[in-house]
Amino acid sequence: MAQLPTDIPFDRWLDYLFGQPVGPSGFRESDDWWDEAADPDRAVAYLTDLFESPERLLDRFPHDQIDRGLWYLAGESGHLAPLLGPGVGWEARRRGLLALERLHGRLFAPVCTNYLGHLDRGPEAPDPLNSACYMWWDLFPTWGGHAEPPPRGPAWGLSGRARRRRERAERLAGRAATPPEVAEIGSVDEAILRVLAGTLRLESEPCREGALHGLGHWHLSHPERTAAIVDQWLATGPAISTDLRRYAASARAGCVL
Repeated sequence: MAQLPTDIPFDRWLDYLFGQPVGPSGFRESDDWWDEAADPDRAVAYLTDLFESPERLLDRFPHDQIDRGLWYLAGESGHLAPLLGPGVGWEARRRGLLALERLHGRLFAPVCTNYLGHLDRGPEAPDPLNSACYMWWDLFPTWGGHAEPPPRGPAWGLSGRARRRRERAERLAGRAATPPEVAEIGSVDEAILRVLAGTLRLESEPCREGALHGLGHWHLSHPERTAAIVDQWLATGPAISTDLRRYAASARAGCVL
């Protein structure tokens, strides 16, 4: 087993996660490890870069290696922990968490086939990435309970006039102010629930199934909110299969595997 340097370049970090062959057992074959706790700011920055532009993986790695790398990333590696804890500024963590919707929209949605993981069947054979798409929120290291307010930043307690003055100065300096709909997201739980709701709007049955899988687990911490998300989505009249509609009813009640 070899510990990798904390400051490895981003491309080398991608190779560490996704460049490992998949063995006969179906698992990622590597004993290398990288310590996300040694530089949590770097970890959040790398995760955000990955989630915001995940399609780059498709040109570099086979689908089965991407799938196993995502299983490792969300599960046993522990590398997602800095997104959840207070050791990194809230604005950076919020951006990384919200980028998870792009992971689904830019990687899973274009690649995953019409195959439902909870039934293990579909009209099409599964792509290897169907596995990570279905299991992402099952593996994710939290199902709620992170409702803490963000750490106090330099703008904490500013009057409305002072805040607007600062935002204007940031715009003049080329740094766009955070959109109000993003600025109002004040906790890990709120960010992830926004991602789950947004993923339901993707025109992808596997992505919608994965989001319902996640909402079913998050029902433990947020029963009313998760039920409302499912209800609001169904009220839009999405064109979904009968099997997925049944799964939505189960997820709404927290009954998922």
